[in-house]
Amino acid sequence: MNNPLQFKPTRQAPVYRQIAAYFERKISDGSLKENDRLPSTAELARQFGVNRETIQQSMRLLTRQGLLERAPGRGSFIRRGLAQKSVGIIFGRRIFTRPDQLFFGTLLRLLIERADDSGWNYRLFPVRDSETPEQELEPFRRECGQLDAAIEFCIPENIRQALLRNCPLPLSSCLFRLDAADLLEQAGHYLAKHGFRHPLALSPGRMPDLEHARIPAETEVTLCAADPLSNSAEAYRLVRRHLAARPECDALIVLEDSLYVPAVQAAFDAGRRIPETLGLVTHVNRGVEPFFPLPLTRLEIDPAEVAGQISQELQARMEGRPFCYTPAKARLIPGRTCRER
Repeated sequence: MNNPLQFKPTRQAPVYRQIAAYFERKISDGSLKENDRLPSTAELARQFGVNRETIQQSMRLLTRQGLLERAPGRGSFIRRGLAQKSVGIIFGRRIFTRPDQLFFGTLLRLLIERADDSGWNYRLFPVRDSETPEQELEPFRRECGQLDAAIEFCIPENIRQALLRNCPLPLSSCLFRLDAADLLEQAGHYLAKHGFRHPLALSPGRMPDLEHARIPAETEVTLCAADPLSNSAEAYRLVRRHLAARPECDALIVLEDSLYVPAVQAAFDAGRRIPETLGLVTHVNRGVEPFFPLPLTRLEIDPAEVAGQISQELQARMEGRPFCYTPAKARLIPGRTCRER
């Protein structure tokens, strides 16, 4: 059988369910829109490299889930009305004012773009830090009856708890996470390749996964946890203290973009020059690159990948299916802050 889609089923679920999940993702990300006609059963069997009965099982499952309409003699179509759903996006106003929240401002823009591309309606509900959570949530409560689902992120904890207690809609809390060990491994191997042996890795709080990162044997990485939600002064003090106590430290690995400015400032104030006496690898989000006189060697996270997973989670919740986030991985992009030639 042909398999032009390079479909590679796993043993974790029946093949027909994996094919159905493929179409669910295409509908969720807007690649398939309402009224789009699917290829024939024979053509789909050829594209996926499976038999026709497997395709038929997938089509029946998608029909039961309300995603397909099957017309005898005409084929299968993406069901009308999917594009008319409405989602409420509840977010903290802090994403527009706090440097450590820049990622979420980009994420909000991407979620809005995905809603537009999918033909969904969306309503925005910004909330402030407040001792009266119900008052902040009142605009959302009033419009709940006109919404099909909701997304929340970066809202104060007391408001989040009030929302979780009484939200009648499928709700995504954006519980994605970075693959921290992968970030550290990529940075460690890259620095080792360029001759750095004693880097300091600065993380946003304690991240247990970092302890399992596979670092080259010749490289001694010191892990240091700072809280980006308190203030940048803590990160500054930690870096200054380490550079004074460990003069052999020859590189910085910044695993959270909100820690970049205090870490670099501490290095300069300690008399270190980047890259001459201190290498630098920092996490950034695509489209938001911190200022530096040289191109940064960076671990780049694509917020669009995260927005895609949030959309998939919301679709799963609306259909009563479980969903598990895949940790977001970074792509290391060489710059000139590790003495690259």
